[in-house]
Amino acid sequence: METTQKPLVFMSHATGDQVFLARLRDLLIESTGGSIDFFLSTIPLGTKWSSEIVNALKKTQLVLCFVSPTALNSQWLFFEAGYAHALGAARLVPVAMFGVRNATLSPPLGDFQGLTLENAAGVHQLIEIFNDRFGHTHRSDIDDEAYAELIASSQHTVEIPPGRYRLYDDSARGEEPHEELNLTIEGDRIVVRGTSWESIGFLADNRYVGRFKYFSGATADHVGTHDLAWDGSAFRGSYRFDNGKWEASNLVWRPEQKS
Repeated sequence: METTQKPLVFMSHATGDQVFLARLRDLLIESTGGSIDFFLSTIPLGTKWSSEIVNALKKTQLVLCFVSPTALNSQWLFFEAGYAHALGAARLVPVAMFGVRNATLSPPLGDFQGLTLENAAGVHQLIEIFNDRFGHTHRSDIDDEAYAELIASSQHTVEIPPGRYRLYDDSARGEEPHEELNLTIEGDRIVVRGTSWESIGFLADNRYVGRFKYFSGATADHVGTHDLAWDGSAFRGSYRFDNGKWEASNLVWRPEQKS
């Protein structure tokens, strides 16, 4: 009986992102019913890993190039992307993540149409790319809370002090104080409450990713994503509303000194 060979997707990435992408691969396999093979370069010790990667690139129909801050410093990421492009048979899709934005990628990766993976919508886009490339009809039921759990399960959680925080804008004039916040830890979740909004998410590897909502409404003008890293004394990072109009990367949450 003749069997149909499954399409192969090559996941190009930096070693530091391997744990998260292994979890993402498992999610994609589940979402596609095992109809697609994924190559994540976990090369056994003693193997000439560059040859292993070249062989996989020759067989693949789609290369997902995951671009994180760590990956931008990896020479092999660009080697894999360039080799895949030179072969011509595989479609190359840059996938920006962990604070990197697809729209800001410079050539050669910036020359290809890609996406930013920061919530469940990015996973849905990946499934749509598979459907378009391979003629499949899969769909993903993952939501933003499940995506945050995916990030949390991939890293080690660190101790963060709960209690009163202060929100600051970090500008050229220094940190400008704004409203008081309250941060609570509920099991593996973190809840941050301001005067008019609430953010719920997970902490992993010194990084908080959560969904915020203003109490005044539930449209794209009232909800969005927080992405901040703990530097040992404060959270620093960004917010982005779902409407795509309002975002900033100078956000600071600093614990208040106990009196």
